[in-house]
Amino acid sequence: SGLFVLPGIAFGDLGPGIILAYIVASLLAIPTILAKAELSTAIPKDGGIFIFTDRAMGPMMGTLGGLSSWFSIALKSAFALYGLGIFTILLMPSIGTMEIKLIAVGFCLFFMVLNILGTHFSAKAQVWMVLTLIGLLVLYVVAGFVHLSSAGLGNYTPFLPKGISSILSTSGLVFVSFAGSTKVAAIAGEVKKPGRNIPKGMFISWAVVSLLYVLVVGVTVGIVS
Repeated sequence: SGLFVLPGIAFGDLGPGIILAYIVASLLAIPTILAKAELSTAIPKDGGIFIFTDRAMGPMMGTLGGLSSWFSIALKSAFALYGLGIFTILLMPSIGTMEIKLIAVGFCLFFMVLNILGTHFSAKAQVWMVLTLIGLLVLYVVAGFVHLSSAGLGNYTPFLPKGISSILSTSGLVFVSFAGSTKVAAIAGEVKKPGRNIPKGMFISWAVVSLLYVLVVGVTVGIVS
């Protein structure tokens, strides 16, 4: 959803310049990564933002922080699940809105069961899902560049039809795509050598995601009218 649904919305605001918006959003994510890496290595306990806010401002603010974090994840998950439902149209073009919602709910239940089975099991499953996804995206980028070499760069002009001023606001819209880079802080208590592995994992995640987003969005803009 962050790669193929959201850029379609952002493209309407900025045009081909959404490539710049993703770069800016990626850079804006760095302070968040630095802060959460520092906090989760200093307090390597499960809970993430709830634990950090509770220690700094007390249980009441910790509870509010935890609820706000849960609410943001719920909204992001709903967006991602609905995106999965929409993509089913590629396989079954005749399905309607209700079927899309039912597919989204089905995926939600599947991932819920996966998480209930335990962090160890869900982590292993996630590794394979992520590797498969990265492989598909690399294939998409390579195929896209081959297509661009023969089709030309016509879709990139005008690059900023609404001017440079809309880059920052669109960066705010797509910033949610980078939020997952810091979610590992929520299970810091289960990470081996947290002082080393949490910051390293966050920055590798950020670098890989940033590179893939810019390449995939850039290719998509170039090959889709």
